[in-house]
Amino acid sequence: MAAKDAGELPIKLGNLNGFPAMHAASIAQDAFINAADMRDWVFGREGADYASADDLAGFTAFKGWVDNGYISPDANGLDYDQAWQEFAAGDGVFLPAGNWLTAGLYERMGDNVGFFAPPVGESGKVVATASNSMPLHISVTGCSTCRRVFISMK
Repeated sequence: MAAKDAGELPIKLGNLNGFPAMHAASIAQDAFINAADMRDWVFGREGADYASADDLAGFTAFKGWVDNGYISPDANGLDYDQAWQEFAAGDGVFLPAGNWLTAGLYERMGDNVGFFAPPVGESGKVVATASNSMPLHISVTGCSTCRRVFISMK
């Protein structure tokens, strides 16, 4: 990876909280899986399998990132909030995160930070998963009062 060859830490990751590595691993996974297969697994459809050859290829690629030193060597002992703040101070080229960090990163980095979709896999399409570790979804056909309460919490 060009960043590592240039002496930079390619991917800043703080996984002490236990969820960020799954989000980062999903970036690798998504380059290998078919979007329909992931949807089938998310919705619990019969025959869906999270241990398919494509899933395993993605997670193997993620392990390669770790083995090749592309991910923070202290990731499992580094707090998520500390990781993004260290990233904002210049440690790391990429930070797998979401839009919830936009204000804090922009405040610290100004025009030196940007956001982009993960690279595409063989399909040539962006496949992105989220909430793998703790899904919170609202059913369209479920409790309408529950939906109103959740939406009013924003």
